[in-house]
Amino acid sequence: MLNATNRNNYIVIGFSLSNDPEGAWSFYKFIGDYKNDTTWFDYPAIAITDDEIFLTGNKIKDNVSWQLGFSETVIYQINKQNGYDSAATLNYKIWDGINFDGKPIRNLFPVKAGWLPEGNEQYFLSNRNFDVQNDTIFLVKVPGTLSSGGNLSVQALKSPVAYGVPPNGRQPDTSVVLATNDARILGAYAIYDEIQFVSTSIDTNNGSSAIFHGKISNYKTNPAIAHVHLISLDTLDFGYPNISFTGNGWGLNQSMITFNYTGPKDNPGLSAVLYDAKDYSDIVRIKTGQGSIKRLSGKDQRWGDYTGSQVDFNSLGSVWIVGIYGRADNQYGNWIAKLNSPVVGIKEQKAIQDKGTVFPNPVNTYLSYSFTLAEETAMHFAIYDVQGRKVHELISKKCKKGQNLVQFNTASLPDGTYILKGVSTTGKDIMTERFVKQ
Repeated sequence: MLNATNRNNYIVIGFSLSNDPEGAWSFYKFIGDYKNDTTWFDYPAIAITDDEIFLTGNKIKDNVSWQLGFSETVIYQINKQNGYDSAATLNYKIWDGINFDGKPIRNLFPVKAGWLPEGNEQYFLSNRNFDVQNDTIFLVKVPGTLSSGGNLSVQALKSPVAYGVPPNGRQPDTSVVLATNDARILGAYAIYDEIQFVSTSIDTNNGSSAIFHGKISNYKTNPAIAHVHLISLDTLDFGYPNISFTGNGWGLNQSMITFNYTGPKDNPGLSAVLYDAKDYSDIVRIKTGQGSIKRLSGKDQRWGDYTGSQVDFNSLGSVWIVGIYGRADNQYGNWIAKLNSPVVGIKEQKAIQDKGTVFPNPVNTYLSYSFTLAEETAMHFAIYDVQGRKVHELISKKCKKGQNLVQFNTASLPDGTYILKGVSTTGKDIMTERFVKQ
């Protein structure tokens, strides 16, 4: 996106022409002021379905601040194959005039697939992000492909916990604060008829900027907000969250939630929380800050804004993230990390046994499996009940020749007897071990 004026602003979307990101690409340009109404395009976000790409953004009046100059949020629905074929033009449609009770819905965030796309329906989430307090969450649906037609729909859902505009983030250098901007939804995924989403909000119990995490059940047929939780500490302010799917253990969707943090005694950094569908982990600091951010003149500073989160399609339970931290010279630092869920993933340690065994057995939380391989082998691990039904999909991983030790978190597993099974990716059973959870 270039220039915040209607005369020059446009959006570029690219399609890689192979599975090599350093290979050839096709690029297409959309004019921000497509209505010729002196507006420009801001805050782009994308999601994909089986056959299409969806691009959203806000139309802002020229030479007016993004807060006061908001006109409307629009959705571009684009044929994906056109781009991969390097077609001269893309087949697309713009959905605009998206309102509720006569008021434009702002900052429509596209709900990404939790894993691979499933079908061609696309959903979007929004809220009343500038309200001091509100409990409305908007669920917007585009029903199918360009060729199948249909009408966009809007549903207003009621949250059991209100959200609101968050306060700015405190820093050790009290002459500056970090702007949280508003309470817009900044991350969402859908899988197994459930949407999980995150936004920034105020925690009215302690006055801190918090992370609002919600779940929408039965979103395709009878949507309702089934769960809300505020991730909050009175000594820290959190902002700009994102979320990714990390597995479906025992029929429950587990998530990695990432966000920025800062506080009067803590320089700005990047952190994460694992949600195992029942409980939230302790806050893990991925990158600690080295200094307060003091990049702009005046008290209000840009926080560095949005965090990125993307599942690793080669490793279920692993998520790549990107965020910011405060450098020692008071500038922005960028940080990229790969996070592995201990619930569905594998935690490697030094092997302490030279033959296959699980321990401790019975187990309460972490189950370890020590084994020896004659050669390097790609393996997939899963847990079954005694009736042979798969109850927890774990992860695929390349295991080394010789001794290996892997560890699984079983804290959310109901008490009972189970079987841990490891299978090579060629289909050969490598190990089967029985254990008891209590």
